[in-house]
Amino acid sequence: METGAPESGERITLTLNCAPLRDGQQQPLGVTIVLDDVTEKKRLAGVRRYLPPGLVDRVHDLAAAQRPQRQTITILFADVRGFSAFAEQLPPEQLIEIINGYFTIASVVVSQHEGVIDKFMGDAVMVLFNTPLN
Repeated sequence: METGAPESGERITLTLNCAPLRDGQQQPLGVTIVLDDVTEKKRLAGVRRYLPPGLVDRVHDLAAAQRPQRQTITILFADVRGFSAFAEQLPPEQLIEIINGYFTIASVVVSQHEGVIDKFMGDAVMVLFNTPLN
């Protein structure tokens, strides 16, 4: 369930779990109700789709890391030399298989070096290093 925090109006996500409470003879004694604030977990799960898990795990203040700040970073553009001419010779299915394999390998290597993939563009990948999330 999503709701607004009374003080700030900020959106929060809560889970509600209810389970029967029974004695040794399985006679009902009541109900257990657990209300859990999973706002941060949900936010981190969304970020994990785009960033290496190890990098996200080290972020102590996600909100601060997402605020604009001035920082020197490294940007890497990597593309496959001669890919357009190569691609013209292949059937679309084979081309997609090859480029997806390349992007998979690139993603693994970038993650190992704690980079952040900003975008894929055709046969190119744009990677950021030393971002505020690093």
